[in-house]
Amino acid sequence: RHCKLAERQPMVSAAKNLALPAALEACIGIYLILRAHKFELRHDEDGTGVAIVGMGMLIFAQSMMVFSADPPRVPKAALLAFKGLLCVFSLYALVTTASKRSMPWPLWCLFFVYVISSVPVCFMIYAAAMHGKSTEKTRLNELSVSERAAIHG
Repeated sequence: RHCKLAERQPMVSAAKNLALPAALEACIGIYLILRAHKFELRHDEDGTGVAIVGMGMLIFAQSMMVFSADPPRVPKAALLAFKGLLCVFSLYALVTTASKRSMPWPLWCLFFVYVISSVPVCFMIYAAAMHGKSTEKTRLNELSVSERAAIHG
């Protein structure tokens, strides 16, 4: 049991770096949910689309918090796909409103920075998921000469 805890500890500490991006994601999501109806967008007059994106950001932030506490519990592929989906919806909001200049520039900048900042967040998720896992080459290097000879025939 002590061995498993020691193996898991580096992965958990690497995932702790995701707590700050998760908190920022939650703040942006809450802001969008609370202010969605005040943006007065042409294609989204009642703010439903912006509120849905905000709820998605909030759910993603909660998933990242769970991932940062216990990385094996949440699959990294699901987190990366969800982040990509949120970025696509954010880009859609940017493109549909930027052409008609109906989105206030602070909100436009918020969506733009959100999309740009998703790349480092995805790298952090991937690095946290892969931290502490050995690859096939490192496992072969850990073997003795006779064990390597037996594997290669």
